[in-house]
Amino acid sequence: MTLVELVVAMSIAMVVITALFGLLDIVWHASANDQERNISLVEQTSGLHRMTQDLGEAYQLNGPTATGGSNYVDVNAWLTKPGSSQQARRLVYNCAVASGVAGQRKCVRYEMPTTDTTAVESLGSDPNAKASTAVSRLLNGTEASKVFTLSSPRETGGGRPSYGEVTILTPGMGKRYPYANNSGYTYSTTLKGAFYMRNLDFGQ
Repeated sequence: MTLVELVVAMSIAMVVITALFGLLDIVWHASANDQERNISLVEQTSGLHRMTQDLGEAYQLNGPTATGGSNYVDVNAWLTKPGSSQQARRLVYNCAVASGVAGQRKCVRYEMPTTDTTAVESLGSDPNAKASTAVSRLLNGTEASKVFTLSSPRETGGGRPSYGEVTILTPGMGKRYPYANNSGYTYSTTLKGAFYMRNLDFGQ
């Protein structure tokens, strides 16, 4: 093999290797984005499921007391505690809480005694309210795009809501996107759920 042939062969090899590493980089980023998206959807779906289960156990609706859209629901509900005992607790799901990512909000679950009458907007500083994040990545939760839609399908209680729908609009991009300057999915995913506060209709 002459020197010229060797140089040409090395140049071709470098071009092929560079293209291969570029392809591997694209595949790695796409795989990471897919994995983040799947984990995010599992987390948000799990939070949505718990939310609808909790609200379905409500026996008293504290607010909102009229049908329509809202970014929070405040109820007294029967919760099953360890040992299969039931306790009456006040539950608030507030989905208008600002998150650490610009343009996103989160749904926070507050649990406290039924005697606690702290206003929803002040629960973050209430020492009796146990707070946990139900849905961590939310694009709605604004006045223009509300999370909860309450209605009264049986038209009982003077129009008091007893049925609710939940709409979660979550970003397709992963959590690392705003911090690592990585490209992610630009679309969003909509998750929907519903709950029926049957104890309100039966007066329990």
